[in-house]
Amino acid sequence: MGEIAALFSAVCWALSAISAQRGVKKVSPTEGALISTLVNILILIPPIFLNLLLGRGQFPTAVNGEIFKGLSLLTVTGFFSVAGKMFSYLSISHIGSNRSIQLRQSEPVFGILIGVIILREHLFFYQWLGIVLVVAGVLYLVSENSKDESIPAGSSHAGAVLALLAGLGFATSKAIRKGGLNFYPSPLVASAMNSLGSIICLLLLMPSAWRGLFAAYRKKDFFSHCYYFIFAGLFSAVANLVASWALLKTGVSTVTVIGSTSLFFTMLINSFLRSTGEKFNIKLVATGILIVGGISLLVLPGNHG
Repeated sequence: MGEIAALFSAVCWALSAISAQRGVKKVSPTEGALISTLVNILILIPPIFLNLLLGRGQFPTAVNGEIFKGLSLLTVTGFFSVAGKMFSYLSISHIGSNRSIQLRQSEPVFGILIGVIILREHLFFYQWLGIVLVVAGVLYLVSENSKDESIPAGSSHAGAVLALLAGLGFATSKAIRKGGLNFYPSPLVASAMNSLGSIICLLLLMPSAWRGLFAAYRKKDFFSHCYYFIFAGLFSAVANLVASWALLKTGVSTVTVIGSTSLFFTMLINSFLRSTGEKFNIKLVATGILIVGGISLLVLPGNHG
């Protein structure tokens, strides 16, 4: 069941990316990041309320030094999640969801490199080989982007860099989340604090996005203005919740590899939605297989079960 849940999560991530691709044609990526984050929080409210109602004790009643460290780290993850989301939406606006989500699969590479540099973790030979495969796939995509006439001049390299920065943002968020969970091991609390950090980040750094939403609300066209990113937030929230459940049933490595198939679902769905204007070809599929193969090697040792 865990594998099926991970596959469903991958489909939801693909639908979120495609919704965002359509959304950036109507609103700015900053407004999109704000809308999807607010939707993520709304989706999270029912399980938090039920947890408090049933008194299961996941939320702290008193805060000591270790709990404070854990909650602080988990809140900081929200800043990097917002950064990853922002860069992702900006990338999609430049190069489309197919290529953007493929380049974002560099996230496991950044995650492992963070572990090596900061946590002094050891890499096996086949993990280095996995990094080489993923990097080769990324470089090929960057090269193909520059040749694609459907991508405006100057957008290809910018879109690629933004997608890689999105991968780095999400990888950093997960690395810090891992540290926070060592002090306070509650996935529900982690999600709640991540959302809190995201909102703080959006309040401090993106006042223009809030003004844009309020202006749309006053004009009574809020839903028509924002609905694509509402769906993007809905799909990403479901993807996160289902992936968390999958992790309870199967190994991290299995969920990671199955999750990376979101790039194939993105290409497949886009091939049916011709209006996206993205090209679907065998080279993109082959590159996706190369990247997924590299990710499979990256997560092999010590992560099963």
